Amino acid sequence: MSPSESRGERDAVFHPEFREDLRYWVETDRRTALRIFKLIEAVMRDPFQGAGKPERLKFLGSGVWSRRITQGNIVWFSYMKVSVTRRNYKTLT
Repeated sequence: MSPSESRGERDAVFHPEFREDLRYWVETDRRTALRIFKLIEAVMRDPFQGAGKPERLKFLGSGVWSRRITQGNIVWFSYMKVSVTRRNYKTLT
């Protein structure tokens, strides 16, 4: 999927483990937690460009990307474009 196809409205769904990790960062290093929030906002604007050096993680499957939080930590996410049409869900590729 090209960056031009990535424009538009997006919804975020967070894994429960992500919430636990974020809680850890809020309690131990607020600066890193704020960086994570900024990266999430950047991903919501454009999954393929922006802060954190976006990188496709081929070994985890198609549509999986990462962004650097710190030198040794990343946040990874999957991107899928879905169209909803009259009670049917159709994944667009």
